[in-house]
Amino acid sequence: MPDIHPVPRGFLISQDIGMARLYSKSLAGMYYTIVILKGRIIAA
Repeated sequence: MPDIHPVPRGFLISQDIGMARLYSKSLAGMYYTIVILKGRIIAA
């Protein structure tokens, strides 16, 4: 499983949090998670 991969927009917040914990193991993952959350806030 690659560190960064496309994520469906339909994911629930709980799943995002789970991925955030997984991605937080790497700096790039933390950045990617922030981008996802920002996109979610803008979309909402």
